[in-house]
Amino acid sequence: MLTEYIGIAELHDLIAQSAESDFVASVSEMDRVRQVAFDSEAAASSVFTVRLRFKPALVGLSASAYNLPSLSGTIAGELDLECQRCLEAMQWCSDIDFEYVLQMPGSGRNTSIDLFETVEVADRGLLLKELIEDELISAIPLAPKHDDEKLCARLIAAEVEPEAETGQEETYQPFADLADLLSNKRLAKDDESTK
Repeated sequence: MLTEYIGIAELHDLIAQSAESDFVASVSEMDRVRQVAFDSEAAASSVFTVRLRFKPALVGLSASAYNLPSLSGTIAGELDLECQRCLEAMQWCSDIDFEYVLQMPGSGRNTSIDLFETVEVADRGLLLKELIEDELISAIPLAPKHDDEKLCARLIAAEVEPEAETGQEETYQPFADLADLLSNKRLAKDDESTK
């Protein structure tokens, strides 16, 4: 079950033990993910498998991000999104890997970790639900579409029937109406000037 956050004391224990944590996160608990789904009510039944791995700080190294605790993990699952080509449901499969340096409360700003992905741990602990939602939302494609056009149910492959042979090919003239309008105005102007 996806908890709102991991308390600071529990987080310290998980880091000290280099613990791994596996759980299932339901989309019914993630309002922001449900909003981008094809059908928010149906999406509530979707689940993602989450695996978290905590690593303690490596003692004895120079002051760098490598001597700070870290969190890595994977998120795997499926969610129905709206295909932007046919506007029907399509299944998006996630296989997201992430890794963050944990900036613990009271550690202050550390310029040596600016080049690394960091998560600032709040005084009450790690905001786990928000972290998982952020990872999912950032991985969802901006314009999802079926990999194969043939999977798009509402796309109709329109076969152009050869037009009856009339001997004359019709050409598209987008400014024909404008030309007619201008020539009519010219004729009207010429008529007025002759009077």
